[in-house]
Amino acid sequence: MKFTEARLEQAVVDLLEQKGYPHSTGESIVRDQGDVLIKDDLGRYLKLCSGQLFPDTSLRVFS
Repeated sequence: MKFTEARLEQAVVDLLEQKGYPHSTGESIVRDQGDVLIKDDLGRYLKLCSGQLFPDTSLRVFS
């Protein structure tokens, strides 16, 4: 049995799913194809950790 890039990718996906991380294929993610970052995900992340990253400032994301 040959170990290919596809098998490596599936092994990593399986390990992350076992740890509770959801997996989505690229085709299922709603975004502009020219965008490198998913703005909604980045915005949620920054709002979630803004108190830790910027304790003395109010962070405004994607106004």
